[in-house]
Amino acid sequence: MADDIAEEIRPYVHEILRIVLNVKGKTLRELNKLVGQTNVSATSEIAPSEPIIDESLPECTGTA
Repeated sequence: MADDIAEEIRPYVHEILRIVLNVKGKTLRELNKLVGQTNVSATSEIAPSEPIIDESLPECTGTA
């Protein structure tokens, strides 16, 4: 059963890791576009993510 669950979530974990590794130096707006571009399988019961856009916040440049 655990193997079935691991196999089912594998594509989602890969997509999350791909996004996390590409975050450095991106603005909040750019990250929201990435979230909006992620796709969920049509056979999945999980709804696609909606981008989180808060226009009241300043842009994040990824630098301290």
